[in-house]
Amino acid sequence: MSFPMPVPSDPDLIHAWTLSRLSAALDLGDAARSSLSASTWPDERRQRREQIGRVLVPDWEIPDPCVTITGSISRSDRRSGARWKILKLRFQSLEDYWITALLYVPETGRGPFPGMIVASGHLLEAKAGAEYHGISEELARQGMVVLAFDPVAQGERVQAWDYVDNKFLVGWGTTEHDYDGHRALLCGWPLAQAFVWDGQRALDVLLSRPELDPSRVGVCGISGGGTQTTWLLAADDRFSAASPACFITGWREQFAARVGADPEQFPYPANDWGWDQADVLLSFAPKPLLIVAATRDFFPIEGTRSTYEKLKNAYALIGAPGSVAMFEGDFDHAYHPPLREATVRWFCTVFGITYDGMGAAEAPCDPDDLRVTPTGQLLTSGFPRTLRHWIAQNRPDHSRSRVRGSALYHPDVWQARRRGLLSELLGIPSETPQPSATPLETSSWDGLPVRRWLLTSEPGVEIPCALVLPRNEPCGLLVFVHEEGAGTGWRLAGGPLSEAAGEGWAVLSVDPRGVGAGVCRTQGDFYPDYHGRFGVESHITWTWTMLGRPFFGQRVFDVLQALSWARNLPDLAGSKSALVGVGSGALWALFASALDGMVDKTIAHEPLFAFGSLLDAHEHSWHVSSLPPGILAWGDVQHVAALISPRELTLLHAVDAARSPVSRLALTKAYHDARSVFNAQGASSRLTLVPAEHCARCERPRYVDWLRD
Repeated sequence: MSFPMPVPSDPDLIHAWTLSRLSAALDLGDAARSSLSASTWPDERRQRREQIGRVLVPDWEIPDPCVTITGSISRSDRRSGARWKILKLRFQSLEDYWITALLYVPETGRGPFPGMIVASGHLLEAKAGAEYHGISEELARQGMVVLAFDPVAQGERVQAWDYVDNKFLVGWGTTEHDYDGHRALLCGWPLAQAFVWDGQRALDVLLSRPELDPSRVGVCGISGGGTQTTWLLAADDRFSAASPACFITGWREQFAARVGADPEQFPYPANDWGWDQADVLLSFAPKPLLIVAATRDFFPIEGTRSTYEKLKNAYALIGAPGSVAMFEGDFDHAYHPPLREATVRWFCTVFGITYDGMGAAEAPCDPDDLRVTPTGQLLTSGFPRTLRHWIAQNRPDHSRSRVRGSALYHPDVWQARRRGLLSELLGIPSETPQPSATPLETSSWDGLPVRRWLLTSEPGVEIPCALVLPRNEPCGLLVFVHEEGAGTGWRLAGGPLSEAAGEGWAVLSVDPRGVGAGVCRTQGDFYPDYHGRFGVESHITWTWTMLGRPFFGQRVFDVLQALSWARNLPDLAGSKSALVGVGSGALWALFASALDGMVDKTIAHEPLFAFGSLLDAHEHSWHVSSLPPGILAWGDVQHVAALISPRELTLLHAVDAARSPVSRLALTKAYHDARSVFNAQGASSRLTLVPAEHCARCERPRYVDWLRD
């Protein structure tokens, strides 16, 4: 028998509510495009490009590229007589951070030649894969200088290597993108910036070639390469034509279809401006643009067609009706030869070249023959610096959150200021709606009565709540949250929650939005693992990041609303309160207690001890929904803990990035600043750090040990 947590009235409520908020934002963008005109477009274009540029283009130091040619291959096409050479290149994107690339240089025809950047999609071989090598040769055959490069974590740029067994340490491509995206998110910037930066440095190398015509430079790519193409055309005005393939859709249609995506495919907070993919593409206007689409792609073709119609209307309004086009083929998600041929033919038209009509490339090179490095990987060829290293070494400076000087003399002033900044970071509404509750039938558990409600945290959001009352008059209110759902805490008969009820606590089990009883029941066909990296939970989280209101903060808000509502229940008015959370729920509890000064006791059971620890780890075990965007620019978990002083706080069995126990020494060191604030407020005994030593995590926790006065 499971604990009787109530279920929201709509089993897909949180997904439907998110879709409604996304649609409302995008409707504003649709309305804004309808007022465009040819006379106002130059200023509007500049403003739009500056706006999206602040999201996509980082302010990093451009290094000397140190372009190195490691080999070359002579190539020709017997049908057309065209000849070209492939130069194997290595160049720096950041200091000691290298890109591997192939440069295709025509050896027939007269220059200067148009140039092309080919951005690779999510294929292990990347630039050397048949699809990307194929279109690169097809473009070179027409007389274009082509630079195809490996994106981070693909091709020869895998970011984590097992040097003992000589294999991937954590995977490649989307797996590593996910971890890097989480690291960037914690630091407060979209992973798209790293991809754009690499693409711009590749463009620098291409433009340095003497045979190139800089007035005719295009960019194309499919899937993840279509993503890069879309961001690059908006980020760098040196491109004169662009063609993304098998990526463009509408963010509304993609979310409705439950088609998740990589972190670099969310340039937050673009949706907060009302921007859809059409707006990103529109920033390129009036330059020539070709959308290439496959009708059986997992990116919804309905969204692609809708985006194209929006662009056609916008291009017409600004006086460039013939500059946007779309090619659609009845294919699945791949750079099939007809899609490549349509792309090559279109670029020939734009650049004033006669297309040779020969179609797909002949006899492509074997991927091994296209290696730039001796071993096929930069990491095993003497170039060990990765994006993970760079992010960790350039983590935000949160010196303002450090506890020293005035913070110790006036800790309450310091806390008030830090609370305001934290509330803003989490997107906690400044005007809090009054929570209301719909009562449901009463149940029972372990011989105790269970009162149940659906709490409306804010309009459109229902939060399952279940209150277990003790046999006698309650001594206080205990609010319990768990990352797997609050019902999980009751699985063990006579467990820690039953013990708390036995000692007189009224235990309110709460499932914040999308948790436990509130998990969406429809997962979709694209990625049926709800909590997987492309699952519904991840997609909801990234969508709210795009909307500028972090999903993590919404769950903290739900806990705050449950506390506020429960304190006014007739049996509990005026009583003391405690907050207990487990796993990610421990993080929600810590943040909620930091913002709500009325929680008397807080127990964080198995919390992540430091968000910064994820920057140094190759992989981690925390879902993106547990990571507050930009938190490391504000501080870390210990600084949240410092806001709870002088009230009681127990960190029980804190864990690291891999959810392994943190030692007493490491925990004591990490929470030095928090301890200083508790000491400054005369509450040194109210901060208790309980590390999980040896088998302690296997033992049943006893919350009552830290709940007693």
